[in-house]
Amino acid sequence: MGPLEEDTTAPDDQTATNGAEPDIPDCPNCGELRPGPHCAWCGQNDRDYRRSSWSLIADFFRETFELDSKLFRTLKLLLLKPGRLSAEFSHNRRASYVSPVRLYLFASVIYLFAVSMAPTRDAESGTVDADQPPPASAETDATEDAPDSLVPTEAQLAYLRALLPPRSVEKLDELMNRRDGAEIVGAYLLPLGDVSARDPGEASLMERVWLVGIIDVAYDPAFLQDQFFGISIGLILLVPVQALMLALVYYRKRRYFAEHLVLQFHMQTLSFLAAALLVLLPTGLLGGLARIGLSVWMMYYLVASMRHFYEDGWMRTLFKAFLLVVLYMALFTPIYFAVVAAGM
Repeated sequence: MGPLEEDTTAPDDQTATNGAEPDIPDCPNCGELRPGPHCAWCGQNDRDYRRSSWSLIADFFRETFELDSKLFRTLKLLLLKPGRLSAEFSHNRRASYVSPVRLYLFASVIYLFAVSMAPTRDAESGTVDADQPPPASAETDATEDAPDSLVPTEAQLAYLRALLPPRSVEKLDELMNRRDGAEIVGAYLLPLGDVSARDPGEASLMERVWLVGIIDVAYDPAFLQDQFFGISIGLILLVPVQALMLALVYYRKRRYFAEHLVLQFHMQTLSFLAAALLVLLPTGLLGGLARIGLSVWMMYYLVASMRHFYEDGWMRTLFKAFLLVVLYMALFTPIYFAVVAAGM
């Protein structure tokens, strides 16, 4: 036994004597031992930026292409396979994909860019950039050039002035003095039908909110762009509420709330990307058909995402999607109209 014991201990003693064990450096950020390329305590990597500029530039391009490949892989799975990306996160396979919150912020920036470009029209479209005020020569009586079928009558204008708050009445009067302003106002009034014979006191809150909104948009096409930041903040604050609704509808699935939250972030991200495309689509017949097709695809995508993520059948998923729509409408519609009415 003696020789065997010497043979088993000799290598260790020799290694310790010769100092063959690697020298483990300390992490310069937290001071703990860092045996690998990343610190196990704070996560900082072992890169040292006190080196040549060419080396830093090479690192920049390498990290950029790594991020691009990860983003491309994430978007490909998100767009082409509904619900699969959320399922990957649910199975804790997330290193190859962009995080849900970062992806949501990326889609928000894309939507902001699309909205910022949407109000701009070329000269052939007959409109002007929303940032440029109309010239003084254009502020003539709109009824001279606008088609008679779209020019609001005095009775219709009186009905509008009776419903709108003072701020919106001022915008309406200015619109009527712009070139083609009467035609624009009349076009927005078409969904309401003939309002000249109605009693303003019987108008619903929804109709009042609609009128305030269309006057704001007609007055300044960039109105929606100006409201984007508030809308995006509101939507990101509502994501946990929507995830809670998913948890209520799918309470039998025994999923963690974080899993519902990831799915909601991904569905909201898809909605932002689709909305950006809707904003950029051209007008006319082809643009209208494209909008209809994209809207149908969005509805299919959201249902398909729920079906794959929760592993339910189509009929059960459609029923639960209908329940979610009812919950959304019951919760958010009164809040929306109350907020708008408070600002009237």
